[in-house]
Amino acid sequence: MIKEGGRLSGSVIVGVVSIPIVGAMLNGLYNGPLYRITPAFFWAADIALFVLAPAVILYWLAKTERILPRNYGLAFPSGGVFEAVAGSVFFSVILAAAYEVSKYIGWIFTWRWYVPPDFSYSAVTPDGFSGLLVAGYWAVTAGLVESVFYIGLPWCLWRHRFGLEHRRTLFLMMSTALFALIHWEQGLHGVIAAFVFGLAACVLYWKINDLWPIVGAHAV
Repeated sequence: MIKEGGRLSGSVIVGVVSIPIVGAMLNGLYNGPLYRITPAFFWAADIALFVLAPAVILYWLAKTERILPRNYGLAFPSGGVFEAVAGSVFFSVILAAAYEVSKYIGWIFTWRWYVPPDFSYSAVTPDGFSGLLVAGYWAVTAGLVESVFYIGLPWCLWRHRFGLEHRRTLFLMMSTALFALIHWEQGLHGVIAAFVFGLAACVLYWKINDLWPIVGAHAV
């Protein structure tokens, strides 16, 4: 269980946990310019946002507030690794269907306002084996960081630190809206698809109280 009270105010915790979220909101603005200056700048910013900052924040929460991975859904799978992998595959089908169907429907109604972004991850992914490594890095970091910082950790804080478990619908809408908005550069249809994806992922997490299959499905 999380230590009662804690040493830090709720506003401090929320502010620090929001750092990767704010960064993800802004990276649609700076990814392209950084990559055009030099790919090294882009990679440095991406690793800082999706690896270093989350690792430091989670370590800091564990040391100061005793908020451990098991508190936000990353305990060792009770059913074993095989069950976690099987759950990831099964959930990936559900989440992929939710994403693709909603994206297609969103595109029907919003294509007139679509402006192609000046940067895309697929465009800067190299060919061959190195491309597989890069795609794997993006899949794993996005799957882990976004699942933790938009679902598992916020829900942990919402329940235990702020005592707001009874406002589940409000949490669901806020969490899903934030997750959708970080995909703004993908167009309105991408935001709609991300919203439906986030909604389904959050509900599935509530059903099983285990974040690993969500992380795995997101990465897939």
